[in-house]
Amino acid sequence: MKIPAQQFELLQGPLRLFANMKKEYTENEIAEIKKSHQKGWRDWKELMTKVLGQLGKGYEAETESWTNGWLIQKRFWTRIKRVERKDDATCNSVAMNGDSLRVHLEWHNNRSDRSGNSIEEHNAWINYVEKWVAEQSIDPADFKVWTSLEDEDEEYITLETYLQDEEIQAQYNQMVQSEENTWIRVGKVFTKEEVLTWDQAEEAIANVVRDLDNLYEKTKSAPKPKRKYWLFNVFYSKNSVVWEKSRAQGIAAMQYEEGRQSKSVVTKNLNIIEKMAPGDYVIAYTGSRGFLAIGEVTTPFYQEKDESKYIYADVKKDEGWRQRIGVNWFKVVEEPVMSNDPGLKNRLGVDPSTVMSSATIFEIPEEGYRFVKGLIEGTEEEIEVPQVTFKANKLPGHLYFEGEEELVTQVRTAMANGKHIILTGPPGTGKSKLAKYICDMFKADYKMSTATSDWSTYETIGGYRPNSDGTLSFSPGLFLECFKDETTSLPQNKWLIIDEMNRADIDKAFGSLFSALTGDPITLNFQTKSGRPLLLKPQKDEKTVVPNEWEYIIPKSWRLIGTMNTLDKASLYEMSYAFMRRFAFIPVGIPRDIDDQLVKNYLETWEIANFKYTDTLVSMWKYINEYRPIGPAIIEDIARYVKDEGDLTSAIILYVLPQFEGLLDKEILEFIQEVREVPEVEEDKLIQFAEDFFHIKG
Repeated sequence: MKIPAQQFELLQGPLRLFANMKKEYTENEIAEIKKSHQKGWRDWKELMTKVLGQLGKGYEAETESWTNGWLIQKRFWTRIKRVERKDDATCNSVAMNGDSLRVHLEWHNNRSDRSGNSIEEHNAWINYVEKWVAEQSIDPADFKVWTSLEDEDEEYITLETYLQDEEIQAQYNQMVQSEENTWIRVGKVFTKEEVLTWDQAEEAIANVVRDLDNLYEKTKSAPKPKRKYWLFNVFYSKNSVVWEKSRAQGIAAMQYEEGRQSKSVVTKNLNIIEKMAPGDYVIAYTGSRGFLAIGEVTTPFYQEKDESKYIYADVKKDEGWRQRIGVNWFKVVEEPVMSNDPGLKNRLGVDPSTVMSSATIFEIPEEGYRFVKGLIEGTEEEIEVPQVTFKANKLPGHLYFEGEEELVTQVRTAMANGKHIILTGPPGTGKSKLAKYICDMFKADYKMSTATSDWSTYETIGGYRPNSDGTLSFSPGLFLECFKDETTSLPQNKWLIIDEMNRADIDKAFGSLFSALTGDPITLNFQTKSGRPLLLKPQKDEKTVVPNEWEYIIPKSWRLIGTMNTLDKASLYEMSYAFMRRFAFIPVGIPRDIDDQLVKNYLETWEIANFKYTDTLVSMWKYINEYRPIGPAIIEDIARYVKDEGDLTSAIILYVLPQFEGLLDKEILEFIQEVREVPEVEEDKLIQFAEDFFHIKG
């Protein structure tokens, strides 16, 4: 497939902002510019499909849209990755502007926060480049090297120059170490004149991707062994001799043999012990709420053969403890440090059913280790309250919003000023998806729930629930779950999305949360297992907290996002002014100007290609909005159904007419009479549905 000169010409000239284009061109001229750019973009995507065909199975491509919503891009850009590395920010970049085409290793910085590999791992390819050149018979004069700090129009050095000049190598090395978020690129840069000579552009591009494949593999995330944490019962409470000699020898000793214990006990414990690996941390536990030391495993499980090193808890009765692991006990106390915390098992992360006085060894989470470390060091470890920043200015994902820049500004400004937000609008405007994308935009963890009329403080705050032994214990509700990990008591900042918020009786469901949202600490009418009252309090000036089981800290940057369908507003619960003043209400309305170009923009966002009914869809949307305003999500449903089945009448029955619940019979019939003018619509079927569904006569 050839790349024509017109493809380059599309990407030349000044930056084209839609707002400015309206001042410089007529509507017809703007439509032609967009049409030609869209065609060029579709041709580019077709070329990338052919490139994937050349590369064979195992690759996938993601192509940037021709517009970001408010301007026409001055490049065509596709990221090609191995399927198994689709979550990595490293990719093979194929980018074309008005003067050149580049194929190179790239770091997709906008995906870096979710990347499976790090920017340091991406830059690691430079350590293998000499070997790559030698083993792959690469001509370094054909490849360019440049950093993310260099612009597209700069003159890049060749790989050959880089390899021959140690001073340049030192400069690049210093640059990536001193400049945050800086990466090195390597690849080929083809001029427009070179590209125009190609008969098979897909083959030329695929060849470069194949050449780079060996370096691409070097940017993988190396598997890192995860340190484990263990609690080891040294039976100090029963006999201190074993611990004293274990400490002296730098080991943790045990003795599990058939005859002394049952076969199942021996097998179970040896299987656990054999999982301990060098680098793991182990805590010496007395067997009775006390802790003696922290050590690092140096030698995995082994049998001691030197009888002089055997440990005897009882010289007369046992034959010597020979089973052991090597441990460097780096933090030791002379007398056990005791814990009187009634929730000790919870703090350690131990299964509540575990009998700790008799178990020898069990794995605990890192949070349990930190708890013991704080006890032994005489300090309770303070944990930083997680925070979210409000600096992002672009929504991720594949939604299209008219006036998106203004919408994002409203969201960011309201949230940065401490407001929670409620997204309001008619059905189908994308409020629920927008709520999720707002969380993603600010890199905030979140949970989502749909409100119901049954909600009370039991669902939102929490309440007592029965345990298997017949006792009651407090279980947190939706809100409290956002602020603390119930297993470890560590603070967390998980935003809450409440869909269809006005379906709940807000005053009944939110209760004391009103006061907490305005900055007042609230003592809840519930207690922990140890009898302490639960406290819900907003974070003030403190940046860290000591985790405990009775406090729930609301982080300063925690936010609640609600959605509200304005169509239902009159028929559902009203919100009190006391509640409403804690929120900013952000409208997510239907587009003001529904025309052919708007629908085409949506179709492109939805990735619905070769749609033959664009004009029909425009007319239909306008007809519907005269009676019941609806958003683009319902239009997407219609478009997908019509694209697959070619049946507009069924699409109206499935997705449109049910939205007319509550309209007068006369209005529903008027709508049917209007849409029958559309050639693809069968009036009889619509009337039949209206008679059955709304119990009216046509």
